[in-house]
Amino acid sequence: MFSKKPRLIATDMDGTAIKNDHLTMPERNIKALARAAAEGIYVVPVTGRSLDVLPGGILPFYSHVITANGASVYDVRAGKTILTRHLSAEEARIAWSILAQTPDMIELFVSNKMGIDRAHFERIEEIPVPPHHHEYYAHGSPLIVDSYEEFIQTDATGIEKFYIPLNTSPETERVREELKATGLFEVSTSGDRNLELNKRGVNKGLALCDLCRTLGVDMSDVVAFGDEANDLTMLQSAGYGVAVANAAPALLASAEYKTLSNEDAGLADFLEKNFGI
Repeated sequence: MFSKKPRLIATDMDGTAIKNDHLTMPERNIKALARAAAEGIYVVPVTGRSLDVLPGGILPFYSHVITANGASVYDVRAGKTILTRHLSAEEARIAWSILAQTPDMIELFVSNKMGIDRAHFERIEEIPVPPHHHEYYAHGSPLIVDSYEEFIQTDATGIEKFYIPLNTSPETERVREELKATGLFEVSTSGDRNLELNKRGVNKGLALCDLCRTLGVDMSDVVAFGDEANDLTMLQSAGYGVAVANAAPALLASAEYKTLSNEDAGLADFLEKNFGI
């Protein structure tokens, strides 16, 4: 067991704190995080999602939420976004001019909401996307955009991320390389078959460092959990970087600490055994 408890717990959601259904958190994780918050430890989900589709909503023990891979930081107690690294209007237009070349469905994250264009929304049941995305559209409140082209050309403000949830076309791989070649964007993945685009320099680790600086928390007092490539910067930045057992091989190889899988409540197991939480 470590000699002192962390001041902040940062955790990825899908594949880390959340089960494979992408919707529910193991009860053991919930209880461990609630105990941590009761002891005055900051509990911070760090996710590629937008705030409006956070699994289970904003739970009472969350202090802040880092969303869209680090593009926005939301202060739960204040009820407002406190830090942003959004795409500029010009960057959004350049990104869209390239992304529009793929036939795969594109989602838009803007001002804490997930957006989808009306043409895809009206036939969403026919479109191949991960099953939990259908849950967002059926039971959430997505931002419905009549035309991405018009939206981006006229009011491209507050855009956090572009996202292709499922790559089904060779064109998407060509688009990925073209986006990288601009040097303007962070082009990453949180799984084998998706594409995430943020402003250059945006990542989970940087956002976590920004938040800790705001809170006066030293990064050596942070424990961070993750499972995918887009969690690497966060795990490297934290004093304790922990990969769950189901993590991508590269993350498992680079993480200083490891724990049980997301299905086995690895987050809670690590906190209980190493910090007595």
